[in-house]
Parts: sequence; C-alpha cells; structure tokens
Amino acid sequence: MRKLKLLIPIFLILSILLCSCVDTPDSGSGTKPSFDTVTVDEAIADYETAKDDFKSYCLEITVRSIKDATVGEISAFDASGNLGVNMLFKKVNGGRVEFPDFASTIDEGDILVVNANLTKDDSGKVNAWRAEVLYVTKAALALDPLSAIRDLEDGTEVVASGTVAAIAYSGGSKVEPCGVIIVDKTSSIYVYDQTIASTVKVGNTVTVEGTIGHWVLDTEKTNAEKFGYKGSCQIENATLVDNDGKTADFDKSWIEEISVKELLEISVTENVTTKLYKVNALVKEVPGAGFTNYYFFDIDGTTGTYAYTQCNGNDFEWIREFDGKFCTVYITPLNAKSTSSDCFFRFLPVQIIDEGYKFDTADAPEYAVKYHGMTQLKGSYTGDPELSLIGSVSSELLGFEGVSLKYLSSNEAIIKFTEADGGYIMNCPGYGKATVTVVATLGGNEYSETIEITVSEPEAIPSITPSAAILADEGEEITVKGIVGPSYVHANRRGFYLIGEEGGIIAVSFANVDDLKDIAIGNTVFIKATGKVEYVDAGFSKTYYVGGVQLYSSNALIQYSILSEFNGSDATVILSVVNWNGKGYKLTVVGVEGADGNIIYNQFSFDDAK
Repeated sequence: MRKLKLLIPIFLILSILLCSCVDTPDSGSGTKPSFDTVTVDEAIADYETAKDDFKSYCLEITVRSIKDATVGEISAFDASGNLGVNMLFKKVNGGRVEFPDFASTIDEGDILVVNANLTKDDSGKVNAWRAEVLYVTKAALALDPLSAIRDLEDGTEVVASGTVAAIAYSGGSKVEPCGVIIVDKTSSIYVYDQTIASTVKVGNTVTVEGTIGHWVLDTEKTNAEKFGYKGSCQIENATLVDNDGKTADFDKSWIEEISVKELLEISVTENVTTKLYKVNALVKEVPGAGFTNYYFFDIDGTTGTYAYTQCNGNDFEWIREFDGKFCTVYITPLNAKSTSSDCFFRFLPVQIIDEGYKFDTADAPEYAVKYHGMTQLKGSYTGDPELSLIGSVSSELLGFEGVSLKYLSSNEAIIKFTEADGGYIMNCPGYGKATVTVVATLGGNEYSETIEITVSEPEAIPSITPSAAILADEGEEITVKGIVGPSYVHANRRGFYLIGEEGGIIAVSFANVDDLKDIAIGNTVFIKATGKVEYVDAGFSKTYYVGGVQLYSSNALIQYSILSEFNGSDATVILSVVNWNGKGYKLTVVGVEGADGNIIYNQFSFDDAK
C-alpha cells in the first residue's frame, strides 16, 4: 500500500470547515462533474480587491502529503504553487469533532475540488472558511497486472484495475449484485463486494483495493482439501477507489481458446478459477422445479457443466436467447463443487456471441477419436476388463455419420482387440504395458491418437459372498464380492443389487450418488462396508405386469422410466420385494422384457449419478 511522506506546507493556510458530512465526497464513481475553478493566486488577488468574506472560490488542488492524519492536516499544491490545507474540526454544541475517517480516505496524489470563502486573520494572513470538499479524484496508482495478483498469497493487500466484464448475483429471487469479474490486458479475477457490484456497470474500468483470498463453501472445505482445491480466486474486503464511468469491452488478446472438454480436464489444483477462457459451446436451458439451470456443453452435446447460480437461474435469463445454439462463449470456471467423491468446476458465462457456428465434417475423425474413441480407455487395468468398444461414430447434432474406428495394440500378448457386432472387444491376456492406437476414418480424412496402458495382476482381496454378508453382525467391517446388478428404487438412497456367483443377492446403498459414476451393470466389484447390512428378500420371478400392483416409489416417472414405453400394454417384468421403511412389503421393478426378448434393466441410480 502507499506510504505518505510528510512535507511542511508553505504559503496560504486554508482552514477548511467541512459542512455537516464526514463521508468522502464523490470519489470518481461516475463521470466527473464540470467545475468552474480558479487558481489560489487568482482567488487571493480577487479577494484583496473585493474584500468580501462571503464570496466563494472553487479551487482544484493536489495532495502532496498528509501531515497529521488524525486531524486531517494535509499539504497540497495547485498550478500556482504550494498550498497548505488543514481539515481539522467543526464545532457542534461548543465541542470539537475531528474527521479522521475522512482524512484516512485521502492519499498522496489525490486531486481535491474545494469550494471555500476567504478571509484575513488578525495577523493579516489570508485563510479559508465555510469550505466544502466537492469532489475527489483518486491518484493514479502503481498497479500490478492481474496475472501477478492472482498468484499472491492469501491476505496480501492489493490494488487492482480492470474493466468490469460481468456482474455476479446472489439473493435467491431478489437477484442482488454480489461481485464482479474485472479484466485487464493479462488476466481476470473476481472482486467480491456487494457495494461495488451495485455501484458499477459492465464496461466500466475500475480500480479497487482489497486482499487476495480463495473462497470455498464452509460445508465443502473438508472435501475440497481432499482433492487439493484451494478455492475460488478473488479479491476480498474490497473498496472502490476509482470508476471511469465509461463503457468499453474487456481486453480479449490474452484469453486462451480451448474446448469445454479441455477446460473441464484442468485439475482443480491449478489456480484457474475466475480466469477467462474462450470456448465454443452448445448452450442449453434446462428448467427444473422452481429453478432453471443453464448448461454449456462441448460439441458432443454431453461433455459440460452448469452455470453457478445463487438465484435459481433468474440471474441468467439473458442466456435464454442462445438456448440450443453453438456459440462463442467467454467463460470462467467460477468455482468448484466439492463432494466426497468428486470436485468439478462450475461456470460463470461472461459474454456469449452467436456467430452461426457450423461443424466442418473434415474434422469428424478427430472428433470421433477425442470424444468417443479415447474416452473409452483408461491408463491402467487390473485383470482382464473384457471391454466392449464402439466401431463407428455418427452425430446428428454435428451433421455427419459413419466415422469408422479401429484399435491397434503394440503388444497383443498384453492387450488384444477382436471385432464383434460392429465394434471391438478389448481383452488383456497378460500383464505389462502396451501402446494402443485409436484410428478414425471418414472419406479421405484420418486421425489417430495413442495411449499407453498398464495391465496389472489382480490383487488377492479377501472377501465374502452376498449370502454370507446377510449373516454378518451389525457394525462388523466386511468386504463383499459380487456382480453389479440392476438399480433398486428408494426415495432417499441410491444403489444397486449385488449378485453373487452362487446366486445370493444383497442391496448395496451409497451415501453419495457420485460414488456410482464409474460403476456399471455387469462389473465385478468388491464392496467394503461397515454397519448394518440390509438384506432384501429379492425373490426374482417373471410375472405379468398389472397396472393395479402397487410399486414402492417416490417419483415413479423417473424411478421407473423403463416402463414408459409399456404403459397401458402387457409386459413381462422382473420384480423385487422390498421393505425399506418397515411398514410392509412392496414391489419394485428391476427390469422389463422387451418384445425382442431382451431385458431392459433399471438404471435409475446409475443415471442419477451422471
């Protein structure tokens, strides 16, 4: 912060008696008014002629130093030389009232416009009285670029300047400003302050003082620390120093252009929150019960996340005109949501431009590899995953079809691909490392990428069967091995039926739905749990579905979406008997058999996790 040097004032002493207000006058938060000022020399010369103690003079003076901040004594100068100014006190009921609060807002280099009357004291010295400070223009400050400010330690005092690119809101249905994104020629940052956000407008260039901080929701701090997420980078405890009152676009020369997919792949441990990026995104409005979410998806239409709102989406109604369109979006990962199993960014859109985007089908092979081929593979596997892989990619959204995919292994003793049903099966017959190449072709265009995969021998994990788990004591820690079966239906829990090789079945509940993201029906899993293991008498039997049968449900349209196409018609269903709340047995639908004989299993919990 700036340090004030003490200089001895010379020439005229103006004893300024402030009016009745101790607050700083207008400090440049808008366009500076026009003042008809005169120099100090001109004012003194006129006063010597007029001899009028009630004639007012408008003076513009620049602060040179603060002599005594406790009483507001400053040294200042104008075009005609040095001028001492004393802002000491006013009399209230015969007492002295000092103005240290006002004095503390004045800094070296500030330009004051004062309105004052002149008079002579007994010694013949000219003084000012009935003086009023009309306007304060804050001094030009030595500013660090935002790119440097972002990397400072929390609690560091900063002075920052930038153009207001967006205003953030809170307050639920009230939609009240709570902060702003400012941008300079190097980076961007969030400034958290309701007063500033309510005062400025998008396009204003502002200067603020405050401290660097990183915000995490109190209830998420433990999970954030688990994933190394430091929090949303911002300037806290902020005050507005200056506002040019003008309207200008923010500087875009430094902003990196990446895909939504690449943006979401940035680690939450990196300091990128409140930093702007340029993306091409599919904008989607998704109404909910009493709220509206706005999503920003990559060109695949599925990879993306939602805009962070504290107003049930009411702060983003301006996005509605872009719904369903691919647009150029200047966006920032404003913060990250931290759960027990995941930590992911949430967006703040700053500017959206509809430029009539059209996908170039020559890029279809690259798209097929990046968004579909490579996403099926992981860098390591334990044992033989017997993984089913797609053999072609089409996109109605992007306007192409029939991109062929193939998979090549550098060592088939480790990883081997076999064509099957228009796709491929990946097996891992051995242990070690192999390089896999994914190749996509459409017409004369081809694109490929490689990934090195490590295959390890499965660890011997002591475990019990679902049938044995049913008999475990309450509070006993157990590890159960089984095959992931269909989802069950429960009002408050999410989970599935774990099926043992010997035929035993047990319901597995998860405290957090995010834990189900990487689990699919048919996976062989080891489940470790402590506490009361709930047994469900899942006597599976194929039966004739009758609409009058009461199913356990809290939201039938979602929990039993697999039945929608069979509504009003005969169907063969697989049922499970449950007694979740101890109030009697009810039925839940685990699967339904289609006309082709294939069974459609209930995926409710898995879909909810995604």
